[in-house]
Amino acid sequence: MALKAKQRGMGMMGIIMIIVVVLFVAISALKVLPSYLQDREIAHIFAEIVNDPAMKGASVRDVRDSFQKRAVMDSISAVSPEDIKIDNVDGKLVLSASYEVKVPLGGNATLVLDFNPSSAQ
Repeated sequence: MALKAKQRGMGMMGIIMIIVVVLFVAISALKVLPSYLQDREIAHIFAEIVNDPAMKGASVRDVRDSFQKRAVMDSISAVSPEDIKIDNVDGKLVLSASYEVKVPLGGNATLVLDFNPSSAQ
């Protein structure tokens, strides 16, 4: 009885469970991170196009071509030029897109991420 009163801390099973949870979170984060980085890059491309003086008064085709060139340089594959919604709000060009990315987590578990990058942000 005196021996149990002096024992404190976690057992081996507790440590193993914490390691498993930490590994699962780390692996999931490594799988999801590229999708978020690509979303930020798409939003950045939209902002570059909107702020480009050559795009003032450009046609829809010119805007889509500009996006295509920049997307190829940055290896953007989630959004195609046809997926871009191009609006003119108060004389200012606004670009936006809506897309989803499916990230396989393991087995038949898949995480679906919805993204809506826009130049208006």
